[in-house]
Amino acid sequence: MAPGGAVVAAGEKVDKHFEQECISMMKEIESITKEQDRVWNEISTVLDDSDDVALQVEMINDTKQHQLYNAKEKAAHLARAIAESSRVAKTSSRKVKEIDQLKARVNSTLELANGIAKQRTSLQGISHALNVADFEQAAEYISSYYKVEEQLQDIAKLEEASQSDSDAHSDEVKAETDSEDGQMVDVQRPGARATARLLQKKRDEVRVAVRAEFNAAARAQDRDGVLRFSKLFGKLGLEQEGREQYAQWLRQGCGYQLTSHVEESLAAIESGTGDTTHFSLVFAILDHVVHTIESEEEHVKQFFGDEGVASMIVALHQECTTHSVNVINTFLSDRKLLDPNKLPAAGGGGAAPMSPQKMDQTLDEISQLSHYCYLYFNFLTQRGIGAQPAAGDGAASKKTKKASTTRSQHSASEALRCSKLFDKLQELVACYLPLQRTYLNTAFAHALEASIEAAAKEAAAKEGGRPMNARAPSPSKETKNWMQNIHANVKGMDIPGAAGNLLGLNPEEDDGDTDAESALILVDDIFYVLLAAVKRVLHTKNGSIITNVVNIINDLIRDRLMQVILEKLQFRKDQVVPARTLSWMNAAQVSKLYCEKLSNDFMARCTKQLGEEEASDDKYAASAQELKSSAATFDEVLGNSMRKVTSVITKQLYDRGLIHFEQLSYVLGEEKLMHYEINDAWARAAVANWEQSLSTYEKLLNADNFNNLVLDIVAWMAKEIEHILMKKQLDLCGGLQLDKDIRTVKQYFSGKTEKPVREKFTRLTHIAALLIVDKLSEVEELWTGGTHSSGALMWRLSPAEAQKVLYLRKDLPRNAIKALALSTSH
Repeated sequence: MAPGGAVVAAGEKVDKHFEQECISMMKEIESITKEQDRVWNEISTVLDDSDDVALQVEMINDTKQHQLYNAKEKAAHLARAIAESSRVAKTSSRKVKEIDQLKARVNSTLELANGIAKQRTSLQGISHALNVADFEQAAEYISSYYKVEEQLQDIAKLEEASQSDSDAHSDEVKAETDSEDGQMVDVQRPGARATARLLQKKRDEVRVAVRAEFNAAARAQDRDGVLRFSKLFGKLGLEQEGREQYAQWLRQGCGYQLTSHVEESLAAIESGTGDTTHFSLVFAILDHVVHTIESEEEHVKQFFGDEGVASMIVALHQECTTHSVNVINTFLSDRKLLDPNKLPAAGGGGAAPMSPQKMDQTLDEISQLSHYCYLYFNFLTQRGIGAQPAAGDGAASKKTKKASTTRSQHSASEALRCSKLFDKLQELVACYLPLQRTYLNTAFAHALEASIEAAAKEAAAKEGGRPMNARAPSPSKETKNWMQNIHANVKGMDIPGAAGNLLGLNPEEDDGDTDAESALILVDDIFYVLLAAVKRVLHTKNGSIITNVVNIINDLIRDRLMQVILEKLQFRKDQVVPARTLSWMNAAQVSKLYCEKLSNDFMARCTKQLGEEEASDDKYAASAQELKSSAATFDEVLGNSMRKVTSVITKQLYDRGLIHFEQLSYVLGEEKLMHYEINDAWARAAVANWEQSLSTYEKLLNADNFNNLVLDIVAWMAKEIEHILMKKQLDLCGGLQLDKDIRTVKQYFSGKTEKPVREKFTRLTHIAALLIVDKLSEVEELWTGGTHSSGALMWRLSPAEAQKVLYLRKDLPRNAIKALALSTSH
């Protein structure tokens, strides 16, 4: 093809391509134009809808205004209707209220008329009842009259309230009401004052007649008559006079019965005939008063209320006080106790000495009286306190009655606390402490006298019946009986481990030692007395007296019993312990146990006698603790004596056994070891000698003291053997012999006491175990427990101490011992 043709072809090709591009662009423009038209159509539609919405909103606003206008009109119409209804209702309510008021006035008028008629009937009934001496009916008419009068007064108050309500509505209604009130209800109604004066006159006539009849019945001791007329005082408006009159009548009747009984009983006591005592007579008086209160309480409470019960209690208590104080004064005069500064003393001075039996009886009587009076005052307090107003009274009436009852009960309580009987009881109880101290000192002196007499008799028997010089005179038969009675009383106290049982001694096996019997008698007798004193003082229920008596008991234990024991615990300079010293060591040990048991028994009885709440007071615990402190002091005294005895015995045991151990060589060899198998080296002979030395102590000391003595000896023995051993040289055969000797000593002391002693021999046992090893390798296995299936021993030796023990073996190499590496963990 020619060059020009190619160019033309190329140009045609380009034009064709351009044409296609233009056609494609025109299509796109057409498509965009269509889309633009569609959008404009939608915009136009939306604009048309907006115009419709605006039109609809405008229509709604118009409708809303129209409806609001209609609602406002309806509301206004409704408000007018309601106002009209309210006016009509108010008018109707006023009319209804006026009708109710008129009805109430009509009812009030009828009640007033009926009341006035009843009052006239009552006046007529009173006159008729007086004419026929029917005082019950007359009192009933009077009571009925005043009840009607109260009702009429209530009607008047209601009318006044109704009138006030009526005034708040209208002047017209008020005027009508005032007019009608003047005709219907008038508190100062015509003839009312004249009627009241007439009623007052009739009531005075009935009162005079009832008083006269009551007094006549009282003088004649006509119980039915007294009961009949006592019921009428309340209906006649004489409640206070009625309860006072009835209470005084009860007092007079009670006094009449008690006077003759007391006079006869005091005469019998003075002449010594019969079994009556001063305090059994006081108890009879208290019992009679209590019985009277119980039998009359229901009647008095029914007709005179709780105030009447309080008045009755005060009146009867005053009568009881008169007779009881008279009896107590007679008792104080008879016992010469009117002046506390002149109380009988055991050692002379003051009044003539009172016998211990008389002091014992007096203390018992004071304790009993204190107990009876405690119960008596509790009874009166419970009867005179805690009353409630009667049911059915109005609120104001209840409040008034409660206040009046409270005042009467307070007055009754004050009368009880301030009465002469209470003061006399305090005076009597004030004699208890000095008398108790004197009694305990006297009892101690007699117990000491009895113990000396027992020792003197036994010594005389041992010396072939020869009389003993410088001995105290024998206690009288009266004193012996007194001590026996104390024993019998205390045995009934049921105290575990009581006196006699604590001693651990069988009288049938007594060795006849005079000092042992003397110590036993003294400790037994004095603690019998102390136990009885605790039991007796708790019966008084007086906390101050109880704690003071326990302090007196503790003073006696510390100042007298302990001093006697300390004086008897004597040691000689020749290293010999007297038998009497061992006996009084037993007395100290038993006294310690008694003090502990006395303390525990005191607290247990406090809880039982006084109640848990009262017994929890710290003062009782403090008193019990003082007794335990005395027990600790006895234990300290016993410990000091035990150390002195141990010192004496250990010197004997050393001289009769350990000295041979100290002199014996334990470098034996097999031949010498075989010789000691047949012939004892020292241990068996020492044990035999020790048995002879200890048998005396075992016989004279009680079980507890001997056990403690053996433990002290064992502690000393183990240390002494170790001390001697550490100065010796041994071979293997010597170690075997030492192990055998230590086991012999340990077995002997284990059989001498029930308490464990092996623990005290543990170090010696470990030392012996180290000294019987064949070679040093066994030491390491023994130390670590390699040869023991149960593991390593709890060694009581340190590694350094173990090496020192091994150095005692002369047949073991010193360098090898020094090279041993023993752990400190064992």
